[in-house]
Amino acid sequence: MSRVLAYYFRFPGSGWVGLAVAPTMNDIFWAIDEFGNPYDAEIQKTNRGGFCVRQDGDEREFEYSDSTPLPDDDRGWVAFKWGGIRCGGQKT
Repeated sequence: MSRVLAYYFRFPGSGWVGLAVAPTMNDIFWAIDEFGNPYDAEIQKTNRGGFCVRQDGDEREFEYSDSTPLPDDDRGWVAFKWGGIRCGGQKT
C-alpha cells in the first residue's frame, strides 16, 4: 500500500478551504496550484476527512466531514516554505 499525504489548504480571506492529497509535498504544491498560488496558501495536515459532491443537472450540492477546518478559524494553519519544488525537472 502506498503512502499519501493529505493537507487542507486555504487562501486567507477567500472563504474557501480545499483538500489536497498526493504522495509527495511536490505533488501537494501542484494540487494546490490548480486553485491558486500555493505561495499565498496556508496548509494544515490532516489524518482523515473527506467530502461528497452531488450533481443534479446544473445544481451541485457539497457535504464535508466534521473534521474539515473552517476557513475563518485560524487554529492550526501554517504558511508552508515551498522551496525546492520541481517543475519540469527544474527546482524552483
